[in-house]
Amino acid sequence: MTLLLNIDFFKRHYFKIALALFIVVHVLLLNINVAEWGDSYRILRASEYVREGSYPEDEKRPVLFSLMLALRPSFIDQTTFGRVVLLAFSFASLIIFLRIVDVFIQDKILKLFAAIIFILNPVYLYWSIRIMADIPFGFIVLLAMYLSIIWRDTMNSKKISVLAFITVLGVMTRFEGYLLFVSIFAGILLSQIPTYNVQELVKKISKENMLRAILFAVIFIMLLIPNFLIRNPLSSSYFEETAGRAYDLKMLWIYTASLLFIFGFSFAPALLVSRMKEAIMFLRRYTSLFLFVVAELLLCLLWPAAIPRLFIPVIPFLILIFVIELKKFFEEKNEVKSLSVNFLILNVVLLAFFVVSQYFLKLQFLVLIKPIFISVVFLQFLVIYSLFLKRRLYVFSAILLSIAIWSFSTIWIHKDIFISVKNGAEYAAQNLSGNVAYNDVSSVSDWYINYQYKRTDLKGFYYYTEKKSQLEHSKLLEENIDYLLITNEHNTTMELDLSSRPYLEEITEFRYNVNGSEFFTKIVRVKDDM
Repeated sequence: MTLLLNIDFFKRHYFKIALALFIVVHVLLLNINVAEWGDSYRILRASEYVREGSYPEDEKRPVLFSLMLALRPSFIDQTTFGRVVLLAFSFASLIIFLRIVDVFIQDKILKLFAAIIFILNPVYLYWSIRIMADIPFGFIVLLAMYLSIIWRDTMNSKKISVLAFITVLGVMTRFEGYLLFVSIFAGILLSQIPTYNVQELVKKISKENMLRAILFAVIFIMLLIPNFLIRNPLSSSYFEETAGRAYDLKMLWIYTASLLFIFGFSFAPALLVSRMKEAIMFLRRYTSLFLFVVAELLLCLLWPAAIPRLFIPVIPFLILIFVIELKKFFEEKNEVKSLSVNFLILNVVLLAFFVVSQYFLKLQFLVLIKPIFISVVFLQFLVIYSLFLKRRLYVFSAILLSIAIWSFSTIWIHKDIFISVKNGAEYAAQNLSGNVAYNDVSSVSDWYINYQYKRTDLKGFYYYTEKKSQLEHSKLLEENIDYLLITNEHNTTMELDLSSRPYLEEITEFRYNVNGSEFFTKIVRVKDDM
């Protein structure tokens, strides 16, 4: 009776429970990271340029996210404000996700389950507490897809204008916005894809839909022209990044493992693979959603260096499809035994693939800590066992525990990334004056020395230190270097021998053990005469 009452409580308050869980998790994690990734500081740097009425020529990213960060009140520091902005976008994304779930799922327990696996998703949660544009772009995609779904039978010029405006915001946030444009355009032309035959599809396009699609494209182009004139997207260095990239079997392996296990549990890919036909049939009913998911997954294959982060815009939709198919799975009372055996084998094979992949690849987002990895694998077996007992509560509990462990372990091992160089750069920015040369390539030193405090008597710049000749006294004086900030954050085997260089005086050192590796950052003064 108590259990039934509890279930009834969850059904009645699933929306509030989801919001409360989100708030608790994100407030606890808001400042867990000592430093941001290097790209985050590039974005913050661009926002400082925007506040002064310009945009850095060497910035490859679209302007909108930096423009949002430029709205920072003067009493809040840049990093804190960036994290608060991400919190707001993550919260808004949850709201839209729940609205999409409402369209397709009536079972309130499944709605709550979908909300929780969205909130705790290892990839989505990790990047929702990092100052990057992926979550804001993901929100724009969610909003555009939600509106295109609920408006597809009542499309008019006003709604088309709204979709065009949202799509332009997507383009100005990340370059994948152009994929969003193509997807929405195709969805207006043809609301669903009943066949893959191009000629038959063309025949099904009505004159009204053709005119609506043209109107959408015209409004989109008109709204985008000012941004296009200011910054030509084709000039971005992004498009040069694939030139030297190796596309081999290992890359395909990494892509496949990252895609299959972005859920945080191995049962999800097993269910979707076993019900691939049903999942594709669902997507084909919504052309915009179908094309965007396919295009984004192909883009991730072209840009493998950015996975699994690039999966963020499609993760909510993969979760949605998984929960829809999970509902059908539990409703099938007369499942054929041979199919059950095949499904069991598929689950075991995918779990084995997860274990083997992580043993050889050691991917950062697939659980790196050995004891936690073992516990996660055990939970996958528990999920499989509970499935064939058809005990929904056990299945849900094991899945949620797996996701929580997976997510928080990933966040934990990354929370001290760049701790030594961040503290070293802050020390330099607060205590030194003159020219500071750093070997940090992550943009952390650049941000704290040149932009965080905006001191006119201090200048930092990158300096290559891997060659011994670069550290000769005459060379350092020639480059007018007053201090060196030298770190091994990018090369743990590097050491700096000061005993053989009496012209270098160590001012202070920041040294930390992070996940079993020793990281240091030294602040060294270059003496004028020897």
